[in-house]
Amino acid sequence: MEVGKFADLIVLDKNFMQVPEDELGRNQVLMTLVGGKVVWAKAPFVGQVAVIAGQ
Repeated sequence: MEVGKFADLIVLDKNFMQVPEDELGRNQVLMTLVGGKVVWAKAPFVGQVAVIAGQ
């Protein structure tokens, strides 16, 4: 990532680099960003960020 660039990313509840391979499918998505904007969020992030609906 670079300053001034937009990012598409997800925030997971666990560090996927440290989770055993057979448990990777159990990671939960907590937040999704598209083009640098939050498009979906789950607790604990919901209410703390403005979610852009319909995008």
